[in-house]
Amino acid sequence: MIKTVVSFFAMGIFAAFLLQNILSCKHNSGVTSPDTTTPPTNVDIAKIEDGANSTETAFKTGDPQKVLALVTDDAKNLYSSGISKLKQIQLINLGKAIEQRTLISYSSLYAEYKYTKDGVTYNLAFALQSDGSWKLMRL
Repeated sequence: MIKTVVSFFAMGIFAAFLLQNILSCKHNSGVTSPDTTTPPTNVDIAKIEDGANSTETAFKTGDPQKVLALVTDDAKNLYSSGISKLKQIQLINLGKAIEQRTLISYSSLYAEYKYTKDGVTYNLAFALQSDGSWKLMRL
């Protein structure tokens, strides 16, 4: 009886060992990760900046509807009530903070900036739209 239990236990450990070696990927097993240090050269950074500048200007107006016009549809679902509840001066101050943004990463479909407001660093993300414009998708 005990011999049977021990043999089943040993077979279970052996089966687990085989499954682990067959189904798992080994580190550096021929798969290379993309180079994220070199930005793509086929991206029009001026268009990204146009989207960021338009967003900055919209915030500086203090008008939530102008801000929401420059937000992606998915982001509108997330941010519309929050942006609508902000006071005019809060929107304007956010626009002033966004003035000092720095582009930190981008691709052909996505761009991310950082900016500092009240000593805290935040990120803004923009997405390329089907019409070629860049709209705010995360703040």
